[in-house]
Amino acid sequence: MWFFKSLKRKVEEDNLPHYVADKTVFDMGARWFAHMPKGGATEEQHEEVIRAMRECAEKSIYDRIIYLPLDFSRSVADDGLRTTEQYLRYKRDLLLKGALSQFGVSVETYDFKFTDSPEKVLNDLGLNQVKR
Repeated sequence: MWFFKSLKRKVEEDNLPHYVADKTVFDMGARWFAHMPKGGATEEQHEEVIRAMRECAEKSIYDRIIYLPLDFSRSVADDGLRTTEQYLRYKRDLLLKGALSQFGVSVETYDFKFTDSPEKVLNDLGLNQVKR
């Protein structure tokens, strides 16, 4: 299944030093559990997703996770890749918070505004010293 190949690749990539990612393995886990209907996957598949999240938490592979609060007033373009249905977005958001909490992963909250300049966001997050 393509999801598990992507999950394995994500774990490997996120273990690289000095790597900045827009999503974590926990985001993938939340997506999995939000979209997987009852009976749509095996117990082993569910366990594989949980194992990947647990491994990332135990190894502390993320130095810093920044959580962008869910805001339904922000429109999401339907590009075929994003969830536009608001209650599914809410479900994923709750699952992400639960997964992070379950595995004891600390998170910073940042209220991102789409009108903010990239420089402002980098300065706010203290990332303006990151070399590209």
